[in-house]
Amino acid sequence: MKIEKHCSHLKVKSMDENRKNYLNKLNLLKTDELYEYFDFPPLSIIGEASIFIEKLTKEVSPEQIFSELTEDYETQSIFRKENTFLALSLLTRIADDKNKQKIINWLFDRKEGILNQLNTAETTILRLTRKQFIIRLYPKLRMEIMAELKNAPEIIKFVDAPSTLDATLPIEVLLHERQFRQLKDMDGSSLVRLNTELLIVEKNIETQFQEAYKNLLENESQIGGYEWYGYNGKHYAFRNILINTGLLKWSDQS
Repeated sequence: MKIEKHCSHLKVKSMDENRKNYLNKLNLLKTDELYEYFDFPPLSIIGEASIFIEKLTKEVSPEQIFSELTEDYETQSIFRKENTFLALSLLTRIADDKNKQKIINWLFDRKEGILNQLNTAETTILRLTRKQFIIRLYPKLRMEIMAELKNAPEIIKFVDAPSTLDATLPIEVLLHERQFRQLKDMDGSSLVRLNTELLIVEKNIETQFQEAYKNLLENESQIGGYEWYGYNGKHYAFRNILINTGLLKWSDQS
């Protein structure tokens, strides 16, 4: 038990140190460089979006920030929308009363996460990719990682062990970036047709996915992973962002 507690402590310490270094890196970036990070999934409330807002409010007004972040919202990727939503939620803490209410109204109008045709197809691809990885790649990668860890130092085995998720997540993000560019060039009917075809594929592998999902190790899954993105044309993350930033209470989610 003491060894387990010590390993847990070392894991947390390692994560804290890595996060501290990452935030220090972000703080050195300019606002336009930080905005490029909006194309990737937000890691937490304190991160890319919060530092972006902190820096940008020193340069331009909350009203202008709101306008610039929302002007292309309908064609933003799901990751950029999450970051936009988070940034605007944090902006309400700084904006004057008039602009604060305007931003809150905009956010609450979209809190249910009803997706347009572009984001519906995008999230279906994200789900399908993750499910196929879990079914086909994870078992093989898991065995390879376990084999490599046999002769690894104890600190690596128990504190900083690599996982299948670590290995495949960068690939998923890269694939998403390429796929989303292609989706943006498609018209509405083509997006609907593609999504219909993908949903059939997803349905056909669902039983395999559920079985494989039961066998995931603790470090192979993530809260709100891509395998849950955009179910039934809705995305849960927007409501969660409002809750996590204090704009919406768990007890008052109407």
